[in-house]
This record gives sequence, C-alpha cells and structure tokens, in this order.
Amino acid sequence: MRQKVNRIYGLIILFGLVLGGCATFQKVPSYPYYLQDQEVMLGIFRFKIEETYWADQTEMYATENMPAEYLTQIPKVKPDVKFLVTLLSITNTGRTPVAMNPVWLTLRSEQGFEYSPSQKVGTPQVVGGILQTFNPNMPFKTKIVFDVPGGVYDLIVLHGIDTGTGWVKKGNELFRWRLSPIEK
Repeated sequence: MRQKVNRIYGLIILFGLVLGGCATFQKVPSYPYYLQDQEVMLGIFRFKIEETYWADQTEMYATENMPAEYLTQIPKVKPDVKFLVTLLSITNTGRTPVAMNPVWLTLRSEQGFEYSPSQKVGTPQVVGGILQTFNPNMPFKTKIVFDVPGGVYDLIVLHGIDTGTGWVKKGNELFRWRLSPIEK
C-alpha cells in the first residue's frame, strides 16, 4: 500500500514538473546594464554613446577636440577583421573643472570573449590611465575602435586602478552598454 502511495505522489510531482516546466533561474547582473541610446551618470560625469558603427577603415586615433589642420594629416588604417567604432562623449555636469579617474573600456562578445581597443588606431585618452581634466558642461568626445569579428557586443566601463607606476590596471565593472552598430 505504501509503495502505491509513493508512486502516486511521484507521478503527481512528475506531472506537475511536466506541465509547469522546469524552473530556470538567471543570475541577475550586479552591474547596471544600459541600451546604447541611454545616457549614464557616474558621479558628476555623464557618459553618452553618440554613435556606433562598423567600418572597413578608420583614421588613427583623434578626438573631435583636435584642431582641423591636424585632422587632415591623420592616416587611414585597415582592420585585421572589421572595426567596431564607438563615439563616446563624457561631460562634467558640475560647476568646476574636475580630473576624472581613468576608466578601462573593454568589449565583450555574447560568447564571453573580451577585446581591448585596437592598438593600430591608438589609445583614447580616457583609457589606460591618462588623467583628463574636464571643464563644466564641455563634452569631451573620443573615438574608441575595436578590431573584432561581426557579432553582438557590450561596451564595458570599468574602474581604472592606478598602480603608481604610470600604468593602470582593470578594476571592478561600473556599467555596460549593449551596442547596436550600424553599417557605414
């Protein structure tokens, strides 16, 4: 009799799982996650992605803040695979000039591969430990270029940790954007 009752309970549980489906739990990310068109505030600094696109070539690193006479002399560079170009704007929303601690930018594919900005193009000023002073309400615009295969990517912003030797290492993740590049 007891075996029959246990079988009935077992069948009820099995039937419930089949009808209800197996529960799956996704780990909720501990970092803020944003879509590409969303502005992100980090303290008094506003981060905004102006544009993201795929390119078959691009200029060596330059900012929009450079004088026009320098921009005409910058050579074009071709990628090993394909360039994913992100135009990033950072604005000090405070009332006085402030030096922002360096940030570390990395690109992560859906498969979990991480990529650093392309060395062929150069290193943006906010990456790798160069301190930048930001005047109030004056957007600092920079181009970040990754040489990667096509796919879906997140641009991840991490703390840059000053090692005291002139080098910066990766710290904790601050936030990330899901990129939506266009073809140019």
